Amino acid sequence: MKPYVTIKISDKYIAERLGLRPYFTADGYYIAQGYVNTYEKVKQNLQRYLDNATDNTVEITRSRRGEWGEWFERWAIVNGKKKIIKQTWL
Repeated sequence: MKPYVTIKISDKYIAERLGLRPYFTADGYYIAQGYVNTYEKVKQNLQRYLDNATDNTVEITRSRRGEWGEWFERWAIVNGKKKIIKQTWL
């Protein structure tokens, strides 16, 4: 399974620049979602995703090699560094 990225953004054009699909929400924001080819590409673009997120978090759903099921990660900037603040099996 390819990694699936979810970000809350303020403008749908940001999603298009990031290569994700925008969805309008009831609170006036957009949710940008989409598949990325590899987890390595997600990690390369993680700073761009975090810079454009209105709530400063990025959610990633992916599978891990040699393991069954899906893995969920929520990334954020903590003390100036990218860090996983929540992770769990789905």
